[in-house]
Amino acid sequence: MAHRASGLDAASSGVRFQNGYLQSAAQGEISFSGSTGLQQWAFKPESPLTLQAKVTKLSVADLERLAKAKYPITGDLSGEISLQGSELQPVGHGSLVVTKASAWNEPIQNLKLDFEGDESSLHSTAKLQLPAGTADAKLTYAPKTQEYEVSITAEGLKLDQLQSVQQRAGSLTGVLTANVTGKGTVNDPQLSANVQIPDLQVSGQSFSEVKAQVDLAHQHANLSLESIVEQGYVHAKGGVDLVGQYQTDATVDVRALPIGPLLASIPPPPEPRRTYKASRKFMLRSRDR
Repeated sequence: MAHRASGLDAASSGVRFQNGYLQSAAQGEISFSGSTGLQQWAFKPESPLTLQAKVTKLSVADLERLAKAKYPITGDLSGEISLQGSELQPVGHGSLVVTKASAWNEPIQNLKLDFEGDESSLHSTAKLQLPAGTADAKLTYAPKTQEYEVSITAEGLKLDQLQSVQQRAGSLTGVLTANVTGKGTVNDPQLSANVQIPDLQVSGQSFSEVKAQVDLAHQHANLSLESIVEQGYVHAKGGVDLVGQYQTDATVDVRALPIGPLLASIPPPPEPRRTYKASRKFMLRSRDR
């Protein structure tokens, strides 16, 4: 990757760079200028900083090489960022777009991220477009207190068009709706997730009114799953501690579940292989002449 910087001043109290420029072999570009305060060459969370950057069709693979990281992610990144303040009190705004992308073998049509920061918190929104459907996310994060508030919504996600799901779960069809909300701190996260699939087909087996609920609070998670199977009802619930020995409890409630259709859906065992042996004895005699 080619690089150029027309101005760079460095001292133990701070670093300033102007008109920085990077260009990848694939013609992606980054232009940037900025500065940061230092304390005896050390950057602190309260150190003042400024950054203006513009990215044009930069390959995600090139960014990974710069960061010495490797993930199964591809795509082209474009956008602009303008920041000032400090790590604890960021002020500014930015917008990033990833196109022609894939992540873990899942094609991504478009990913757009917008953010804005005031002196107390960062506010960001994201929109993900997949062949299977769309998902929207909102996040507010306060760096100084490490508090957050998040919401994620996915509606009408077609499971048969999610390649990663098909590779892991086999033949699976249905339309998924998910809602995730959370509010807490990084050290004490709290989250609630609800997933619904009205009609689900898994390898020819039908499930209807599938509902899953996950609640996370105070280092403990509660899980609930219910569904109608062959006119019967199945409800499983449990809890797990996320610290210590990960103590777990679970119960399953099954009501009016017809056995016949379930047995009919199970393929018969393979016919046992038979082995045959045959033998005969022969005696040779010589004739007297």
